Amino acid sequence: MDTHFWGALDVIRAFSPVLAANGGGAIGNVLSALSWFATAGSGDYSAAKAAEWNMTNGVRLELAGQGALVQGVLFGAADTDITTDYDGPKIDPRDVPRRSCDGLAAGSIEVIVDDWTAMVKASLGGVLTPSRGSGSALHTGRGRCQRAASASATVTAAAADHA
Repeated sequence: MDTHFWGALDVIRAFSPVLAANGGGAIGNVLSALSWFATAGSGDYSAAKAAEWNMTNGVRLELAGQGALVQGVLFGAADTDITTDYDGPKIDPRDVPRRSCDGLAAGSIEVIVDDWTAMVKASLGGVLTPSRGSGSALHTGRGRCQRAASASATVTAAAADHA
């Protein structure tokens, strides 16, 4: 919580007066698909990211009056040194700032960077059932994954594609 929630909130609090003095601006907050579910061993990280995701939504409302756009940027795993032992899908880390900047230019409040995260977001309306042996607690009970939204889609577009 100290890093993902309080650290992010402290940075936002430090910069929001600067944004207000300049007539607005933008804050991009890097989140995670694990903001929406947990796996065995990720409970503390998932809880911190869930809190950060909700804090991002709240701060967005608080800073809108001063002309600031607060954007949540969500993705699964990026191909970095920290994910060397992870066998799942990974994105090029350079895609994260590119997609965020594209989203800021479009006025998007949330940017889903990768197809896997778009699938996770779309599945949130499904019925969650315990997984067995997959290491993941996310199963929607739908029996299949629907086509994921494009990587630069906003949450609204991603949800509409999967409705």
